[in-house]
Amino acid sequence: MEDQRWLREQRQVAYQAMFRADMMQVHASAAVMGKRDGNHALPPELWAVFQAAEREALSAMSLIELCGPSSARLAAGRLQSAGYFLMAEKSSMRGVFSDAPRLGELGHKHKEALEAFRKEARSALGFEDD
Repeated sequence: MEDQRWLREQRQVAYQAMFRADMMQVHASAAVMGKRDGNHALPPELWAVFQAAEREALSAMSLIELCGPSSARLAAGRLQSAGYFLMAEKSSMRGVFSDAPRLGELGHKHKEALEAFRKEARSALGFEDD
C-alpha cells in the first residue's frame, strides 16, 4: 500500500514536470516564431529560450521513463515531439498568413498529443474519467 502511494506521488511529480515543460515549449514556439535569420540561426537570446524548453521536456521525459507506465511514456514522448516540432517549425516561418495551414496542422497535432498525455496521466494516477 505504501509502495503504491509512493509510486503515485512520483508519477504525479513527473507528469507535472511534463505539463510545465509543454507550457515552456508552447511559450518558446511563440517567442521564436519567424525569428531565424538568413543563415537559419536564431538570435542567441531566443536560442536560449528554445534550448531551455527542450531541456525541460527531456528532463520530464526522463522522470516519466523512471516511473512509467509505458502508456504514459509513449504519450509523453509524442507530446515532447509535438512541442519540439512546434518550436522548430514556428521559428522557420516567415508569414503568419502564408503559413496558416501548417500552423493549424501543428497546433492540431500538439493538441491531440496533449489530450492523449492528459488521459494517460489521469489513468495512471487512478483518476476517474468524467
